[in-house]
Formats: sequence, C-alpha cells, structure tokens
Amino acid sequence: MVASTCFLLVDATGAGSGVRSLARDVIGSGARAIAGVLEKMGGSVRIMVPEVFFEARSELAKFDVLMCGGMSMDIPVMTKIARIWKRWNGGVCIAGGPASLEAEKLLRGGYDLVLVGEAEDTVAELLEKGLSDGCLPNEEELERIPGVSFTSKTSGFHCSSVRRTAGNWEPSVERIKDYPLHKVARVYVWCVRGCSNFYRTRIPLPDGRKCFECGRCTGGSLRDRLTCPANIPPGCGYCSVPSVYGPPRSRQVESILSEVEGLLEHGVRRIYLGASCFLDFHREKKAGGGPLTDPREPEANYDRIDELLSNLKDLAGREAYVSVENAKPCLFTRDAASIISEYLPNSTIHFGGETGDAKHSSSLGRPSTPSEVIAAVKSAVEERLRPYVYFIHGLPGQTLKTAHETARMMRDVARLGAEKITVYRFKPLPMSAFEGFKEAPSATRSKAGGIIVREAIKINKALKKKLIGKVVDAVIAEHGRGRFKGKLVGYPLREGPTIILSGTAPIGSVVKARITNVLGDKLTEGVIFRG
Repeated sequence: MVASTCFLLVDATGAGSGVRSLARDVIGSGARAIAGVLEKMGGSVRIMVPEVFFEARSELAKFDVLMCGGMSMDIPVMTKIARIWKRWNGGVCIAGGPASLEAEKLLRGGYDLVLVGEAEDTVAELLEKGLSDGCLPNEEELERIPGVSFTSKTSGFHCSSVRRTAGNWEPSVERIKDYPLHKVARVYVWCVRGCSNFYRTRIPLPDGRKCFECGRCTGGSLRDRLTCPANIPPGCGYCSVPSVYGPPRSRQVESILSEVEGLLEHGVRRIYLGASCFLDFHREKKAGGGPLTDPREPEANYDRIDELLSNLKDLAGREAYVSVENAKPCLFTRDAASIISEYLPNSTIHFGGETGDAKHSSSLGRPSTPSEVIAAVKSAVEERLRPYVYFIHGLPGQTLKTAHETARMMRDVARLGAEKITVYRFKPLPMSAFEGFKEAPSATRSKAGGIIVREAIKINKALKKKLIGKVVDAVIAEHGRGRFKGKLVGYPLREGPTIILSGTAPIGSVVKARITNVLGDKLTEGVIFRG
C-alpha cells in the first residue's frame, strides 16, 4: 500500500536537549510499535537515534516522512530535529510519544502534526487518507481523525483528545537492528498498557480542586471509579499513566513470545517486560468484566503470569537475561514473588516507594503503604530476587518530617537487601493531578530534598562497595569517552551499575568483569577477568 514511501522514525526518548548521556543502554518499545504499523501496511521504515540523525543530514533526502517521538523532557531535541529536517528535506514532519501531551510546543517547534496518545491506530488511519503518498490529509479530513493536533490555517490550534489503540498491532522486530547498541541494551517489550490505580490524591490542587471524600475511587464500582465528582485525574498525583492510557490492557502471551523470539534472533540479550505494574498482566480477566480500576483487588492472575514466564525461560535459556521491571507492592504477594523467582531467579524487580510517611503516601493517592513496600522488599529478597526501590523528592505535601521518614525507609529497605535506591526530582506531568504544581527545586536548594538525596547517595555508595571483588557477566557496549578514553564501558548482563573496564574485548561480547573500585553512586570500575 505504501511501498513507495520511505519513513524515518527518530527515537529521541531520553535525549533531553541533545544526546542521551544517562541510561544509554535502554531501548523502549514506542518507535518499534509505530514501525510495526508501517511495515504491516507496506511502508519502508528506518529508525535512528538523535546522534545518528545529526550525522546523517546528507541522507535525509531519501526519506519522505519524518516521525519523531520522545518525552516532555525531550522537546528541546525534538525541536532541533524538526528544524534540521525542514532544512534538509522539507517533507512532512510528525511528532508523538508522551511529549504529545504538550502538542502546542511541538507545533511551534516546527512539526506539522502531533499524534496524541497511543498512535498505532492514528498512523494507520493517516496512511489510508494520504500519508501513504507522503502527504497529510487536508484540514477538514484531519479534524475528523481522533488523536491528532495541528495548527489550522483558518481556525488556529486544533487539539484532539488522547487516543488509545484498539487494533492489534505487532511491534517491529526487524527494526531493532537500527539501534547501535541493540545487542547490549535493555530492550523493552510491552506487556501491559495502562494502570489499575484509580485512587485520587487528597492534596488540594493549585486551581482549588480538592477531594470531596466521597469514597467513590476506593469503594465504588469498577466503572464508577473512572470518573471523579471533583474532576481530579486518577492515580498517584504525580503520575499521568491512568489519565493517558486508562485501565490496564494486557497483551496476548503468544504475541509477546513471538516478539521476544524475534529479538533474540537479532542478537538481543537483555529483555525487560514493560508495564506500569507487571502484576496487572491479565488481571482484568479476574475483574468480573468491568474496567480494572482497583489497584488491590483481585490478586494477580498467577496462571497467565506462569504461562508467560515459563515460556520465556524456555526461549531465552542461558543466552539472555529476562527481567520484570515494575510491580505494585500491594500486589506483590509471596505467591507472586515465588512465581517470578521460579522462572527468573536472581533477576531485579522495581518497587515504587516514593515517600516513607504513611499519611503522605495516602494523600498522594498511592495504593501501597510504606509498610507494604518494606514487606515486598523482604519477600523479594527471601525469594532470591533483587529489589530496586524508587523515591521522589520535592513532592507536593513533602515536609521535613516526610523527608526524615523517607530517609529512614531507605535505610530499612537497604538493610533488608534492596540493591539500589533511585531518587527522582518531582516534575509536574501533563494530565496528572499535579500538573499545576511547580517543579521541585534541586536538592541543593531544598532542605527536605537534600535529606532524601544525600541519604540515597550514601546508601548507594555503601551498596556499591559490597561489589568490590565480585565477578559479574558484563556486556561490552562501547568505548569510553572523555576522562574514560582508552577504557571500555560495560553493562552487567543481569543489571547493576555501569562498569568502566580496563582490558580488551570486542564490542557486543560478554566478559567476566571483576569490580575493583567505586567511582560514584552510579558507576563502578573493573577489569576484564580471564581466570
């Protein structure tokens, strides 16, 4: 259908204002999802990361349509990409991804069209109405397509509501080879879209909205929980996932297995099962036919989780590492821990802790209490899993008391065996309840934030020191730059801090690395071990 049209997809996720400096070994599923639609409809597709795009200006003329995706933090680099595209090509320029929630910024930055929300169905519809020839439909036609925003020549900014995909599209496997680090990277395979937490924050919002304490979102029917009389967005106040993606929708086991098998054939060695909460996987099947808007009941669908993980273990064998990323502590029962550990022993699992103060946690709209986070870490360690725990500083409602409670909780989970503490600074996300709040100040300018960040750095450095002398399997990713020139950069196959390595080994190979030193709370030093 679109065989004569060439599409360039730029995955700008995490690039910020230029080139990604942190988490360089992460490949999300968004660009491959869109590539899958284009491939199915006969299009020619290539994916680039920004650093490749910036070096490929003379090649841009061979493409007809640019699609660029990223997060809100990536809008600066997405704007730069649009500007370069218009100069060297001049063709249709489309933006998408989580950054689409700030469509006006992207349109002002040079994009012709923004795909708002999940874009697979929107791309397919656009192809049927003109994009297959490298052209956008006329404005009248665009106005009838859900999930698009654009600047009308006659009526100004046209803003569409968020669109959610209803079709069954398969992400591209072939295009994983377009990522320079795909053989060493953490490659995400989506399993669940959406989130089951339809609680609401009880913290008054800047525009005056506040909880009526009607109890609907915690005790109403599953369908009633979709809406709030006070018009407060669902979920933890700082998170936009329930608003953007809605209740959980799980992917079929066969589809996931097919994708993983294809990725393994292309040399991928690190597979991460993506979901806001992996334990929501097919839990909607147990919700009695209603939308899954209760984050606590029913319990996880152990049968479907067992089916998926047992087959993945057989596929991956010893050649690849498979990990579940996120799980809600309130759903992380001993049964859940046991099933994950049976098939993915010694793998990491991530829990959101966010705050150590129970009252603060409840007021944020969180479904899990600090004590449940601690219990989840304990169960994970006892079942031979390796927990990581997230926290946020600068959240609305944070006080010196909540900061001290959070620091104490960090110490508690580390003492129980958590391997890493990750701290983020609060940033208001579009379509979250806290959208109208100001971004938190840096930890150096906040007494409460400083307490949390300093404690995390202290704990992480102590945890890293325990690694000295240990030998781990590491994937050689790239040559060191700057002060690490002449060294190699290695990522532990089974996750862990980045290792700056001395020695020689081919890029993409797996080596034994002995940790010799701690360079910071996120970085270690080592040597290639041949004994």
